[in-house]
Amino acid sequence: MNNNKKRKQPKTIWDFLRECPLVSLILLSVIGYTLYALVGAMGGEYKLRISKDHTLFMSAMIKEDPFVKKDDTKKPSDDTTATGTDADSNPIPAATSTDAPATSSDAVSTDGSEPIPTTYITVPMRKARSAYYDDNDRVAQTTNYDYITVNTDYFNDAAFIGDSRIEGLHDYGTLRTKTTADFYYKDGVSIWDLMDKTMANGETIPNVLATKQYKKIFLMCGVNELGSGYAKDYQAQYKKVLDQIQELQPDAVIFVMGMMHVTQSYADNSDVYNNDNVDCRNALVAEYADGQRIFYLDMNTCVCDMDGDVPMGVKADYSNDGIHLQAQYYSLWEAYLLKHGVSDSVFTNLQNK
Repeated sequence: MNNNKKRKQPKTIWDFLRECPLVSLILLSVIGYTLYALVGAMGGEYKLRISKDHTLFMSAMIKEDPFVKKDDTKKPSDDTTATGTDADSNPIPAATSTDAPATSSDAVSTDGSEPIPTTYITVPMRKARSAYYDDNDRVAQTTNYDYITVNTDYFNDAAFIGDSRIEGLHDYGTLRTKTTADFYYKDGVSIWDLMDKTMANGETIPNVLATKQYKKIFLMCGVNELGSGYAKDYQAQYKKVLDQIQELQPDAVIFVMGMMHVTQSYADNSDVYNNDNVDCRNALVAEYADGQRIFYLDMNTCVCDMDGDVPMGVKADYSNDGIHLQAQYYSLWEAYLLKHGVSDSVFTNLQNK
């Protein structure tokens, strides 16, 4: 035996990587992805959200405040068609083919003493395109109550709370000038920080709700966090917000306004910010509506293309950016609200509970 024969040296990691280019490529991709996300996070542009239940490749790098509203200075046109007036002689926009009737033929006529469960339309299963929402085959319907048509005075004791969509309703609607309703909104706010952040008017929601009592609270939130957290987590956080509002406003009826859709072209180009995801989350929060203290209102029926009774994307010419309505179309949202008032008995029964 030749004792002078050199022993074979063990391979180093560099030798292994040179011999396995596929592994090297994967490793470099992971390192590059992580460094890119960390640099973006340090710069304040991105948040890296990695699920404990998913691999790194199913994580999401979400751009902060993706829906900062454009400087839309376009004002409502002077040739808006109106077919009638409300009790205050305020023009009501003409009905479009997408306008849903104020009530369905089987609407529940009740004084608010009995609960009204949320109803759903079953649609073909929509497969999730992101780790952050679920497969879904339900579209929540507006609480099946026998709504009444109201005038603008109905909103004098109302608060509107939410993100930049509520800001648009404030800026381009008429409720701000024709009523004493209060608006609390902030660009980029989410259901996760709605009760913590300071709104555009310098107030926090808990503070204003603790100091002024309302009879009606209209809430729309959710679009900014479509890529943040799982759908069930979103539902649980929404419940916490509703509980907090109810604690501060025991005599108020809460109207959960379903998250407004985006345009179909915008939805087709995003695995996260799309209408399948919107419907998934709307269906979950609509479960909290009881037709007594919480009503679910799906305003999508007045601004979206429709597939029968199911809203699709917001009409393409209603939005410049795919996310927010153009100024003149907020009147459609207001007209919808004017057709979905609840009777005084609902508030009376709530106060007697």
